[in-house]
Amino acid sequence: MTDFFMKSQLGKPALPDELEQKIRNLVDKSLRQLEENNRCLDLYKEYRSLTVEQVLMLSYGVYEDALNEIRGRNEIQFADLLRSARDAKGLTDVELYKSAGLSKQVYSKIMSGKCIPSRESVIALAVALGLGIYEVNALLKTAGYCFLPSDTLSKLARNSIQMKKNLDELNDLLDQAGLPVLGSK
Repeated sequence: MTDFFMKSQLGKPALPDELEQKIRNLVDKSLRQLEENNRCLDLYKEYRSLTVEQVLMLSYGVYEDALNEIRGRNEIQFADLLRSARDAKGLTDVELYKSAGLSKQVYSKIMSGKCIPSRESVIALAVALGLGIYEVNALLKTAGYCFLPSDTLSKLARNSIQMKKNLDELNDLLDQAGLPVLGSK
């Protein structure tokens, strides 16, 4: 037998301490990521348990207190939900506010809770994150907005999100419709 196997059978560390620590760190990191994935899966399962009517009513802000009742917790803060989405996508703050066309100052105020973002800023952030329509509805809801059935911005944004278009493509559509573009682009 090799020296490696002899040491491990005698109960002594089979790896150098530095390598063993690196492995432990990687395993800990993997376990933390697994816990986060399980948390996201639980939220997804919870959301999937809602009826279509509940989802639509939540999207349009009709059941303001129903979401809290269904989830059994306090109202979600916009910055917390945005932070979770940003982390899930593996983006930094700088990458997110730049891709959303927001200034560092505006983004900082939004994340600190010092200001409520505009509906346009919420949509720009959601598109920059590449969120799906249900995630965007949740983000809009936490900021106090929703997509409006007869609003041109809502129609173009919903369509762009469903077709997974980026912010530049959405802004081109908004420009063609004679509407202001999102972000500072």
